[in-house]
Amino acid sequence: KELLEDLFGKNHVRVDFSSDQEAGGGIPPGAEWLPWINQRITRADKTYVLLTPSSMKKPWVLWESGAAAGVALAAKRSSAVVPITFGIPDADVPGPLRAAQLVRGDTADAGGILRLLQDLNLALDGLLTDVVFDSTTKARLPAFFTKVKAVLDQSKSFEELLVSVPPSFSANGIDDLWATSYQFSSAGDPRYH
Repeated sequence: KELLEDLFGKNHVRVDFSSDQEAGGGIPPGAEWLPWINQRITRADKTYVLLTPSSMKKPWVLWESGAAAGVALAAKRSSAVVPITFGIPDADVPGPLRAAQLVRGDTADAGGILRLLQDLNLALDGLLTDVVFDSTTKARLPAFFTKVKAVLDQSKSFEELLVSVPPSFSANGIDDLWATSYQFSSAGDPRYH
């Protein structure tokens, strides 16, 4: 969001995402999320789907992508869903999104974020001249990649921490400590956490 708005200006590019915590951003407290998402998808020219190690575990990412593709199809718009990968290999992109040309958001190499920015500038009727586009992206992309790397590193650390927690352990190991548990169902079988 920061990169797109800084590069093209908030008057030319509007970026909405459900978890935006800025004032006036995201789904307002108490609002129903499904109508909010449907409204944004319906009016969007493009839907950028951010595929990260964390987002790949969220079932609604594919649902929202499918909804955006359906809206685009009904409105006869082409290439409305653009998958952008951060920290995941191309082979891990879910099947339905593999059919679209993806962008590697964590690199400036061919097929990277620069290509997406060029495409967006073209869609904005060349808002930035070639000279301005080149100088602005050269100035802003290093900080963008630094932020992306930091977030991906932080995400890996969190996931590595969770991997270190054993799936089960003896109750003797938690003697004298307070513990809570709950039961849930997985594939119809009772499970305990």
